[in-house]
Amino acid sequence: MFQGIDIKSLVWWYWLATVIAIMVGLIYSSVGFLFAMALTIWQGVHLAIKQGHVFAFSVQVRFWYLLFLTFAYLANFQFMFVSMTIATWAQIILGYCIMARFVALHPWNLNQPLSLGLVKEIVFSAPKSGSIQQRLSPIQQDDNQ
Repeated sequence: MFQGIDIKSLVWWYWLATVIAIMVGLIYSSVGFLFAMALTIWQGVHLAIKQGHVFAFSVQVRFWYLLFLTFAYLANFQFMFVSMTIATWAQIILGYCIMARFVALHPWNLNQPLSLGLVKEIVFSAPKSGSIQQRLSPIQQDDNQ
């Protein structure tokens, strides 16, 4: 099932505001990058409270996203912001979150041994409703990528 655009989801609006802030940073002022980082922190805190713990999968995604944003900002790597913009638009429009897929590959998020087949399945599977982690571990339900 196609996940894509979901204007009823607060998380979808968070991602939209974040990508717009990054684009403002690329086109107009680096303040946009700072706003994107602040919004990512806010998302992480909000989702940690909603999920009941700071190690929730959705919070991990925000942590790594923030780390990439911070590194790109401090190192002044504009190309990273461009790639993050493209990847975030893919999340917003298609429901394909590359960050969530790579976070799903962390050992503490796997309930099976890491293999090339598993990596292919995680990275190349079509977007579906719910999080990539749900497809790997039906025990932990966290649909707020």
